Amino acid sequence: MSAAAEQELIPPANRPLRVAWLCGIPKEIQQEVFGHLNLGPTPDWSWIVGHLPTPANVELHVISPSRRVKRVEHAECRGAHFHVIPVTPGGTHTFYWNWVLKYRPVLRAIQPDCVHGWGTEAGYGNVALQSGYPAIVGIQGLLTAYWPFLSHSFTLGLARLNERRTLRAAPCVVAEGTYSQQAGAPYTDAAIRVVPHPLRPAFVAAQPGRRDSQTIVFLGSPERRKGFTDALQAFARLNHRDWRLVCIGNLAPEKRAETQVELERLGIADRVELAGACSTAEVVGWLQRSPVLLLPSYMDTGPTALKEALAMGVWPVCYDNTGPQELISRYQFGSRAATGNIAELAAALQRAIDEKPWHDTARVQQCIATIRHDLERERIWQQLVQLYEERLRHAKHPD
Repeated sequence: MSAAAEQELIPPANRPLRVAWLCGIPKEIQQEVFGHLNLGPTPDWSWIVGHLPTPANVELHVISPSRRVKRVEHAECRGAHFHVIPVTPGGTHTFYWNWVLKYRPVLRAIQPDCVHGWGTEAGYGNVALQSGYPAIVGIQGLLTAYWPFLSHSFTLGLARLNERRTLRAAPCVVAEGTYSQQAGAPYTDAAIRVVPHPLRPAFVAAQPGRRDSQTIVFLGSPERRKGFTDALQAFARLNHRDWRLVCIGNLAPEKRAETQVELERLGIADRVELAGACSTAEVVGWLQRSPVLLLPSYMDTGPTALKEALAMGVWPVCYDNTGPQELISRYQFGSRAATGNIAELAAALQRAIDEKPWHDTARVQQCIATIRHDLERERIWQQLVQLYEERLRHAKHPD
């Protein structure tokens, strides 16, 4: 590309870098500005909130699909522009071309310098590649890696195929951790850059608690991949009968009923609270009161709950794999057990409660200070802007 053509791709000095993010609508933002739309249950997308507000040199547009709107809805919130666009069912079966057709008019109106599709397991990365603008594909989760822990179906098989096609076609790929980088490498020729997600402001502003309650927190989806049943069984083996377990995560009515039966069978129904989905403030409150996070995930590319617990000085007990292994090793804070070994998980939990490592004030403060520094919003945005500018310098001018 000539120097003149390359220069055309760089935003003029008198305006910010204009970036479009393709992803879901964060639950906090939905409740704050789109509550009147009744968008229905969605994943939290909580890490998006950690990026807000954006720095002055970035103009951010977040474009999210919904089957529950009939026209494009717009709102500004926390320094970013949010757009909810109507889409029809069948995205997976069309490899998300029905999404592409809805996204393109909005993108033409925005005229972004680049488009970042967050996720390969749904259509966001695919749509970014078909947008006509310089594209970046982000790895959020990998269906290929999660495959052994999922209920297989024809639709899920198509989603997995879409993920592989997206990664193979992507000219620029970003992941939030080294595990995701390594897991995604076999499926793309692009060099995968690591840019972690920043912490949400609520977890940076919050002061660590006194850790004087005898409470253990499980924070995540109550599913096999997150080790929900393993957590219950490990807790049931504790010698300390005066401790209780609080499970935070959305439980469908049928799953709640099944869980209640399991709690009765394990003899711990009176010591386990199924708190369901909690607000950010409620999660912060539980982490301030609780000294231990029990999160025995079988596979997790970058567990937000674990990062936020570490940032609050909460001692995690996890299986020794993937994202949890990476984070506990990096910050030297937490206990690990062999994946799937419930007896070893229970022993690690028992040992943590007996030894109470959270009373080591210097160690706790070191963990909090280090992870809050590493995942500071301004620092992460510097890395993202550098990535976007590099992508622009190597991109062809869009048609």
